[in-house]
Amino acid sequence: MKKIILILGLLLFLWGCGEESSLPLKPKLVQGKVFTLEQSKVLWGQSYPGQIEAREKVFLKALSAGKISGFAKEEGEWIEKGELIVEIDTTFLQKELKLLAAEIRSLKEEYNIALSKFKQAERDYNRYVTLFQKKVISKQELEKRELEKEVLEKSLDSIQAKLDGLLAKRESLEHQLTYSQLKSPVSGYLFKKLVDRGSIVSVGQDLAEIYEKEKLCFFTQIESKFFEKIKKSDRFLVYFPALTKSLFLPVWEKVPYSSFASQTFTLRLKVKENLLPGTYGEMFLPLGEKKALLLPLKVIGKRGGLNYVYVLDEKNILHYRLLALGDTYGQQGENFLASAEGEWVEVLSGLEAGERVFLETEKAEEGALVDVQS
Repeated sequence: MKKIILILGLLLFLWGCGEESSLPLKPKLVQGKVFTLEQSKVLWGQSYPGQIEAREKVFLKALSAGKISGFAKEEGEWIEKGELIVEIDTTFLQKELKLLAAEIRSLKEEYNIALSKFKQAERDYNRYVTLFQKKVISKQELEKRELEKEVLEKSLDSIQAKLDGLLAKRESLEHQLTYSQLKSPVSGYLFKKLVDRGSIVSVGQDLAEIYEKEKLCFFTQIESKFFEKIKKSDRFLVYFPALTKSLFLPVWEKVPYSSFASQTFTLRLKVKENLLPGTYGEMFLPLGEKKALLLPLKVIGKRGGLNYVYVLDEKNILHYRLLALGDTYGQQGENFLASAEGEWVEVLSGLEAGERVFLETEKAEEGALVDVQS
């Protein structure tokens, strides 16, 4: 009897467990934003290689003689207008000024002595003129005194000329001392140092080559058949692989038939960013447009070499979806341009327009319920 009761109790227990396991599981709840897929206008075209160049170079010149103490900037570094670039050691100028001061003092003393002699000779001459008029002395004696006065006057003028030259030299050296620190006249790149630390330089010597920011451009060659297609008001997407960034640059100038052999023309785009001359880039020239389904590239998940996203159904339940992807695109206003660095990717298959894609793939899972955030 006890065995029968025990068996019945066990059966009741197992029956109760079965009832519990047959209850539907509550789906996991996740919060996040969604993206509704729709057709977008994308531009297709052709890429052209080019590089950053400077239309004009600025040369920093020495305004004083001296020895180069050092450069405050290195080649390739960005420089703001008015920023210190190079310092010149003017110690030898200061020594030269001391020697010059001693020479000026000596010459002034010589001048004062000569001036005193001239004034005495002038007084003597005037006295002899009076004596000659009174016929006390001969004309020969008067002419002798006149000659002595003229010789002393010429000597005085010669000393004065030397003194003026030394004073002018002193003023020049003192002026040079104020230019021991040379600053950049423009904003741009220190492209090349033309002297080394310790070099002795003279006034007017080129010390550094600077590429001015306002004269930077992107240079490329394009087939002549597209010359009329490009307008002065156009802006083009340029991708710089070394910088992993794209910029939309306006047209600066186009030069027709720069190469008859290759039938190309030169196109220059204005660059306002701080880019180093010689930086390689690829310009995208749009040639047509089409409609495509685009997704933000950051939404795409990868697993075993496959691309996937999670899609919401009408009940906001997530479902795993494999995708076939095409080219990447960068956005320019309402348009999308083909770009290797673009943040959007074309969906070739796996999704349709109007479907909703969960934007936070990393926390999504099959069957989860989404609390859609605005």
